[in-house]
Amino acid sequence: MQERTTHYPGTTWLQYASPKDAGYSSRLLEEARDAFNQTGLSALLVIHDGVILLAEGQVNRRFECRSIRKSFLSALYGIYVGKGILDLNATLADLTIDDEPPLTPEEKQARVRHLLQARSGVYHQAAFEVPKEKPPRNSSKPGARWYYNNWDFNTLLTIFERETGTRFFEEFQRQIARPLHMEEFRLRDTCYHFERERSLHPAYRFRMSAKDMARFGLLYLREGRWEDRQILPASWVAESTTSYSNPGEDGYGYMWWVYDAHMPDRLRRFHELGVYEASGTGGQKITVVPRARLVIVHLKNTYVSTEHDPKQLWALKELIFDAQKSTPIVDPRLVPFQDPPEWFETVPLEASTLDKYVGDYAFENGMTMAVKREGDSLLLENIPVWPHDPPTHLLPISETTFVLEDVGHTVTFDLDGSDCHVTIEVTAEHTSYGKRVHGKGTD
Repeated sequence: MQERTTHYPGTTWLQYASPKDAGYSSRLLEEARDAFNQTGLSALLVIHDGVILLAEGQVNRRFECRSIRKSFLSALYGIYVGKGILDLNATLADLTIDDEPPLTPEEKQARVRHLLQARSGVYHQAAFEVPKEKPPRNSSKPGARWYYNNWDFNTLLTIFERETGTRFFEEFQRQIARPLHMEEFRLRDTCYHFERERSLHPAYRFRMSAKDMARFGLLYLREGRWEDRQILPASWVAESTTSYSNPGEDGYGYMWWVYDAHMPDRLRRFHELGVYEASGTGGQKITVVPRARLVIVHLKNTYVSTEHDPKQLWALKELIFDAQKSTPIVDPRLVPFQDPPEWFETVPLEASTLDKYVGDYAFENGMTMAVKREGDSLLLENIPVWPHDPPTHLLPISETTFVLEDVGHTVTFDLDGSDCHVTIEVTAEHTSYGKRVHGKGTD
């Protein structure tokens, strides 16, 4: 009997010529597509056996990953735990980890494993967390209580970099992005997010496309293996996606959400299929479904304010599960996946035109931004509407009007002699105005 080929995407993805070859109903997948378009989200990608089964929306556009980032760090921990460099039983005291204000002796007894499980008992303020009232300091012993805590997740970054002697984003690129042939991943779409008035330990932010997140999900679906290379220990994939806490309707592993045995009846199917997820606020999810050989990624546009109903997303996934009607054929017909077109058209500009806009700009809210030239394009740093974001390229759509790459906001320059003004339009109701204070004609 002929065996099915194990597919991995190369430099680009392949897609089933017909969902029937994968054992799926075209009609039911169209219903799933329609259901997705009712959610208000912006990208959906369904991978079956390493091949695209369904794609909808801007799957090649980089959006903010939000808390999906934590599962990326969990993966790198697995690599270095496997090498014996990181010790999950080491305490914060062993690793000389502290903060400002300082940790107490009791808090320093938290172990690395506790931080991965969100069970440290360290209720210190943290960077890049949703404002909420935390439990009192020293109100729980390490390991005693689950509490979703950015202090744990951010401090794990500090531990990782100190103990491995590496830089996290560069290591993610070397150990994961490159071996997986991620198409849209770039180091410039990552950044450390400091809020030193709250904590010494930064958050670590990514922009990433659904296509590249699907590769990460497929790595886990394949138990850490990519083609002929074991990138993550299979034991780590199993250990990190095992639930150690039951905080609500799902469980929690090592910075992965797990649909474990305590699921309510309406979600029982997710447990039966072995589902676990990397999850971020607003609808950002990488869903791994081992017993259906699926990876599902859906993302919202993080650059605009939209709402969604989580129940819609559970229903969407059930539609996808229901669409599997038969056994996949041994030799499916596969075609190259075609990226959706950009939502705007760029125009070429001479270097002399780009140079006219280079400089530092001041805004009415007291913020400043810098426009620099990088090769044949402009780079914007410290965007007033997204001040903590990584630098973003400006893509020209006319001689004076640009679009912020991935972000999508319009940036318009207005030259008046040596003066240059800039307008950043997020929406018709949300527009920022600035004036150049240093640059061409102002030096």
